[in-house]
Amino acid sequence: MRILLVCVGSAGDVWPFIRLGVQLSHRRHKVSVITNRYFQSQVEAAGLDFVEMGKADEQEKGMKSPHLYHPRKGVEVFYQYSILPSIHAGYEAILRCYVPGQTVIVASRYSVAARIAQDRLQIPTVSIVLTPYGLCCVHDSARVTSDVNAFRSSLGLPRAKHVLSRWLFSPERVIGFFPRWFASPRPDWPPQIRLTGFPIDKAIGSMREPLELESFLSSGDRPIVFTPGTAMKHADRFFHESALVCRRAGFRGVFVTPFGQQVPSDLSAAIIHVKSAPFGRLFPRAKAVVHAGGIGTSAQAMAAGVPQLIVPLAFDQFDNAKRLQKLGVAFSIGRHAYRSGLVEIQLRRLTSDPRIQSQCAALTARFTARSPIQDTCEIIETYARTKRILL
Repeated sequence: MRILLVCVGSAGDVWPFIRLGVQLSHRRHKVSVITNRYFQSQVEAAGLDFVEMGKADEQEKGMKSPHLYHPRKGVEVFYQYSILPSIHAGYEAILRCYVPGQTVIVASRYSVAARIAQDRLQIPTVSIVLTPYGLCCVHDSARVTSDVNAFRSSLGLPRAKHVLSRWLFSPERVIGFFPRWFASPRPDWPPQIRLTGFPIDKAIGSMREPLELESFLSSGDRPIVFTPGTAMKHADRFFHESALVCRRAGFRGVFVTPFGQQVPSDLSAAIIHVKSAPFGRLFPRAKAVVHAGGIGTSAQAMAAGVPQLIVPLAFDQFDNAKRLQKLGVAFSIGRHAYRSGLVEIQLRRLTSDPRIQSQCAALTARFTARSPIQDTCEIIETYARTKRILL
């Protein structure tokens, strides 16, 4: 079977698709990942076929925008630099790769091109949603609706209604990459949804830390991990205040960001900065994790059994923070309230309260040996058989 993984978004959106693609290829399917050129090296490093959908400089412009993680303006930035450039480019990429009777599309939440191709060419399509926020908290946009329908009209397709809130979901199959205990299905969710769980890949956890990080972790107490997100380029104050917290409280710290210019140049020996790290190995060795509330980081921290301090900025992060707090494994601080004094208080509470520690351990036990990635592959294959696709 030929599977086209079509993904629009940040690294946090693309990585689950890469993990899924690796497993699908192991099951002898021909897999291509259609995404922005910015992610080409990650896709090819996983041994998957990369197909370009948008230029890297478009992705980088969005990441550089100071409004990307603004609670209201971030949506417009995401549309301008991620969704819009992918519509025409993505549709053309799908046309190049599509083999009638052999192809299934698996598309991320905002892959407009995939849904247009499904409507125009009747390609079997599965939508994947990474967070519950993506199911019930997205409002329609007049601009998005206009642009989408202009392209549909050029292909002879009728106008689509409720573009972001309903139409973007495949009417045939939707998969939620989170478990029921994190978010129970609601009446307004697409009835065709199946929940498989967080796509945490144990193979990712087996990757080795950078040598300097391994040495740091082995040389003292468990550290606090501070990471504002893989696409965040405007976290100078976050790291400044975090460095103050470590100095005041005597914590050891691991600062994780690929953009080192945000990190203070005068870090003490108790803090190390790394561009990246395998969270599946790092988090179990941490005292707590401070992050923006992205679903991937949240899931890895829950799996590791460590408490979390969330500093939500935009998109699904506020919703994830509320769910983590309700589960009893996290506290949340507003971005403007992120000051060393308050952060120290919250971290001391998180790391000393036996009830939080107990709840963290209870959640870890929910991450069973059953693989959400494997379950997702089986759902895709079963769906393909109903569409009479050659496996």
